[in-house]
Amino acid sequence: AGLRGAPPLPPRKLRKMIDTPAWAGDWCKIVATFKTPFWIETGDSGVAQMSRDSLFAVTWEANGGESTDEPGVPSLAGVNFGKAACDRLDAYGPHEDPAIGLSNHALKAAVADDLSKVFGVDVISFQLINVYHKSWRNDPRTYDRGDEDPLNPAYAGDPRSGYGDLLLREEVEGGVHFAGTETENAAGHVDGAVMAGERVAEEIRGERAAAKSRRGERGEFK
Repeated sequence: AGLRGAPPLPPRKLRKMIDTPAWAGDWCKIVATFKTPFWIETGDSGVAQMSRDSLFAVTWEANGGESTDEPGVPSLAGVNFGKAACDRLDAYGPHEDPAIGLSNHALKAAVADDLSKVFGVDVISFQLINVYHKSWRNDPRTYDRGDEDPLNPAYAGDPRSGYGDLLLREEVEGGVHFAGTETENAAGHVDGAVMAGERVAEEIRGERAAAKSRRGERGEFK
């Protein structure tokens, strides 16, 4: 899938977009589904900080199910960061079902072991249904070119250090505006995404006001 512009994007802008790693490009995530939201039933939040060698760095409630009036299956999500953490995840082999991200039995067992250390063996062995995972490092152009070659060697120390570049922010012909956390200097966090949305909204408001003023000067409306 892709987008094609007519006229095409300016070459320098397009190159900057291609060479800018996506936020969370070196992250990996796991979601575990359960029969019931046992953490709520015991007065817990589902949040846990895991050990350094765990597949998770931290867990949190992704879905509370009927107890929180959320559609779907009760689930906990966890995330980890960096090449070493994502390599540990990948070492368990391919997905059982790549189309939906369903993890294989070996990884499911490893996740169950990690969660059992926090929530108890009996609870996890009875409650756990399935495990799903995603490593964004395996997607070319989210973090590197798919072969450990950085998208932009200048960002090798911190791939997010190029965020907020004017080339990423600038509007192009046809009134096309660009938002997204990568277009702001806020290190890729959600506040960067909010700032980008607010910036583009102001740009569009300004353009609409200017266009209205021009039409008024030409007498196109009173």
